[in-house]
Amino acid sequence: MKHVETEARSAGQSPPGVSRVDVTLTVNGTAHRLEIDSRVTLLDALRDHLGLTGAKKGCDQGACGACTVLVDGKRVVSCLALAAQYEDREITTVESLCPKGELHPMQEAFARHDAFQCGYCTPGQIMSAVSLIAEG
Repeated sequence: MKHVETEARSAGQSPPGVSRVDVTLTVNGTAHRLEIDSRVTLLDALRDHLGLTGAKKGCDQGACGACTVLVDGKRVVSCLALAAQYEDREITTVESLCPKGELHPMQEAFARHDAFQCGYCTPGQIMSAVSLIAEG
């Protein structure tokens, strides 16, 4: 027998007693109107609702950084951020770094200096590095 919350999630609904919210997320310069469960993290909104899978779900505790995105140019671990809190903010994901198919200089540097381990957390590391450089 399925759990009520599992059934609701697979049907795209919230479980009983959990509210849904309308939110517009501006991601990589494009506004996306979503109706989501109020508990959806920014990471899950990006991955599950917008199909942007560059940010990875690693530890789901904010410690590993694999889910790092930029919000208004600042680093955010998106697994700990509720999506509804980021309406009217500019969210930047790793997908935006090479819009014309050319690698961003930070991506080139990671490749040139063999900065990959298994590669899973690399998008988050690259986003952190891009933000650090911008911060000076």
